[in-house]
Amino acid sequence: MSWHPTRKILSVGWENGDITLWNEHEHEGNCATDGHKAPVNILSWSSNGTRLISGDEPGQMYAAESLSCYIGSEDGIIFHIDEKLVLRECANVETMIKSMLIYEAKSILVVVTTTMMLIQFSCAPDGSLSELMKINRGLSERCYMERYCQLGFTCNFHYYKKPVADIAIFTLQSAVVQISPYHVQLETLDPPNILSIRTDIHIRGVSNSEDHVVLWNSKKIVVYEINEEKNFARLAGTFDIDSPLTAIYQQTVFTADTSSITARNFQGTIKQTMSLAEQEGIPISIDICGHYLVIATDNGFVKGWDISRRESRQYISPKNISESLPDTSLVTRVKINCNGTKIAIQLKKD
Repeated sequence: MSWHPTRKILSVGWENGDITLWNEHEHEGNCATDGHKAPVNILSWSSNGTRLISGDEPGQMYAAESLSCYIGSEDGIIFHIDEKLVLRECANVETMIKSMLIYEAKSILVVVTTTMMLIQFSCAPDGSLSELMKINRGLSERCYMERYCQLGFTCNFHYYKKPVADIAIFTLQSAVVQISPYHVQLETLDPPNILSIRTDIHIRGVSNSEDHVVLWNSKKIVVYEINEEKNFARLAGTFDIDSPLTAIYQQTVFTADTSSITARNFQGTIKQTMSLAEQEGIPISIDICGHYLVIATDNGFVKGWDISRRESRQYISPKNISESLPDTSLVTRVKINCNGTKIAIQLKKD
């Protein structure tokens, strides 16, 4: 499945080779048979939404019109097809490609392999690729990409490897990647720069804002202020706390316990406490995007605050998702968009 980049149109590929375009505006679906005779497993829109390319399991690909695109193969070869339908090899990552994401505004291609290796390429006008960065930490558990609309474009990369909770986050035009249990790297895209941060705690989680990076484990939170011009990270604050969830917004660190979300300064002093009712449960997921914070609890509740002012204001009343979706038993993750109008929820079935 693939959503249209600007309109409420969802493309769906089927096992018999058909492709359905569901138009949410008109509440109707149209079947587009492009010649596939096998299950369709690739659908991708062009950035302006005027073209859709599709691919099936045997490797046949179709497009309504000619277009320039990259294709990743099972043996790790990345091909480029130009508008004249000329196919040429432009890179080889030497292992099966799991996912690719292109950032057209910066001419950057990001590739993730089945061995959890991440490679970032710079794209030339003729389609050729130059490697910018490669990360291979043996991340065998899982890897997935999340894409959000924030200031035009940002995306998050999350990697999981026991026993670390959050190893890498890519947001606000910067990437924080854990290199070792005590070492992370901050990479900014504009301007391009890499900053190394070493700490004395065994890192269990990472959160970042435009000017700060927060690292934490089960005993302590450490906040660093980033000076991009001098390529320097300064210790901005640290405090002892056992918080399974942590997120940063401007000059505030949000922590969680069994019955509340607490706003603190960089030394741990409490600025505000947002309490949870007993029936709402214990916070298990937290997210900040734009000026909004949202949480999910182990009892299936979702709740949100506008954090743009000195005192955070609740604007999403407690909603029991488990009651609305009785076939699910647990809300495991929640995300919010940059203007606070939509949330995404990950659920676990019974």
